[in-house]
Amino acid sequence: MRKQKAKQMWFKAMCGKLLVVVSALALSSGCTTHTIHRTGEFRVRDADLLYPWFSEKDSGVCWGFVRADGSVHTQPSYSSIGGLQGGLALNPCIDLGRPRWVVAVGAAGSLREWQVVSGMAGERVVSLRMALFECSDIQGDTFYGTGTDSVYLFDVFGRVLARAPYRELSIPLGFPCDGVMAACDGLGKWGFVSTRLKWVAEPQFDWLQLDFSEGEAWFGVAGDGRERDRWGFVSRDTLAQSIPPQFAGTGRFRDGLAPVAVWGPGGPNADMDWSRDDAAVPEMLWGYIDHSGSFVVKPRFEFASEFSCGFAVVSHGGRDYFIDSSGLLQGWGGYYEARPFQMDRAAVRTGSGWGFVDACGAVCLPCEYDYVWDYSGPLALTNRKGRLTTDFSPEIRGGIWTYVTRSGDTVFTWGTRPDDSVPFPQK
Repeated sequence: MRKQKAKQMWFKAMCGKLLVVVSALALSSGCTTHTIHRTGEFRVRDADLLYPWFSEKDSGVCWGFVRADGSVHTQPSYSSIGGLQGGLALNPCIDLGRPRWVVAVGAAGSLREWQVVSGMAGERVVSLRMALFECSDIQGDTFYGTGTDSVYLFDVFGRVLARAPYRELSIPLGFPCDGVMAACDGLGKWGFVSTRLKWVAEPQFDWLQLDFSEGEAWFGVAGDGRERDRWGFVSRDTLAQSIPPQFAGTGRFRDGLAPVAVWGPGGPNADMDWSRDDAAVPEMLWGYIDHSGSFVVKPRFEFASEFSCGFAVVSHGGRDYFIDSSGLLQGWGGYYEARPFQMDRAAVRTGSGWGFVDACGAVCLPCEYDYVWDYSGPLALTNRKGRLTTDFSPEIRGGIWTYVTRSGDTVFTWGTRPDDSVPFPQK
């Protein structure tokens, strides 16, 4: 059961809920030309995207950018990039109208000088007047930063628009803003604040989804020792509970469905043998509910991810499979591990390593990598021979890093050669 709990936390991280991990993050590189897809969504040309890369030095990690064709845009020279705390955000962050980002100069983990930089030439636009620990990416004309005792709202010229002391609230950086943001008060309770850092829904939750998905956000209420932790949903429209806390676990709404867990036959308040090592983790079965809170797919899986591209990952018999929205198992699967689809590709792990499959289960990138990150735009990031660290900037160090296309072609490689330890870039 501890393994199941660990896997649950890993999937939540990979779905971008609570942790920010290394991945391929695409940024707009300058004066872009946008097209309108038939769905009404903006699409950005591949040539307008930038992908972060880094070099490892004794003083820490320095970040730069490469273009989607593999050419170097910016040599690694920044200790941090706004919105990339803990490495690179899981989902692509494509700025459709503001070709700027926020970068830091100085050692990671300390107060640093931050600058707003032009996306086209990498030139400084303005330097902030105060040292900060971290900054968010620029959304619209504003961004957020954390200092020694407060969180700040800045405009793109570095002017402070709003400030809130930590004793009143703190906000997680790097998540999209939909007019309101999840925030934590000084006592550890979560609620919602406006973009100007004013409370609009009093803090009352022990855990809270950091952004809304399909108009809903999950929340958690801590148990009192005998009663288990419980999870429900809050509505974006009312900022009040839309589905009461009744589940043993949950995930985001995607494609009209959200994964939720129920307790085993004993129920959430059954007597437990607390002398057993796994007694604090009750057995759970996962299924899917709709926005009314009714089950569409009955709980029967060991774990269930959120839906993406019409499919979700479920665990059954110790292996991972894909299901559609009706709960039907697809004819391919049985992987050691699998992640939800991104950009019509899903990362899967077999006995030989990680790779990617398409929506028919056909292998698009051979399963031969030690680590892979989801596709962002036309590229995905892979690693061989890297090592897992306790750091988050990034959490994989060393080895050979490669950006690959959807057809599996290599466009850019960097890292440490197995025979010398000298960092190298190579197109």
